Amino acid sequence: MDADEDKLKVGLMGRPDYIKPSLHEFQRLIGKHVSSREEIISEARKVIEIHELKAILLTLGGEGAYFISNEKVLYTKTIKVPVKSTVGAGDSFLAGFVLKKTEGASDEEALRWANATGTAAVMTPGTRLCRRSDVEKLLEKVKVERIE
Repeated sequence: MDADEDKLKVGLMGRPDYIKPSLHEFQRLIGKHVSSREEIISEARKVIEIHELKAILLTLGGEGAYFISNEKVLYTKTIKVPVKSTVGAGDSFLAGFVLKKTEGASDEEALRWANATGTAAVMTPGTRLCRRSDVEKLLEKVKVERIE
């Protein structure tokens, strides 16, 4: 689920498996500012426990993204590309992740695809969808690091 403010809070009542907030959306959800990796992980795990989530995909814009679950924390850096529009980048990120998870991919592989898909989306103008050829080229550049 990718939503913000009241929609995110109401959507959590439906018990989604995953949520994909940006850092700002996450901070609004928890009602406080967090900036360090440790704070982010700690607060995310509280949300995971309360709402019985499998994980949180937390996007940091130009600073990368986290996959946070009770079992592990993964991090992927943003790939530097010319940005034509950020419209739909978060949705594309989540779509890449969900596609790969439904195909049985590991969390690491799904996060790689999420990063590549979200990045490919910013390379297209306006509300155009990302191109598969861009996603496939970007996949080679995506690295996923296990933090915990």
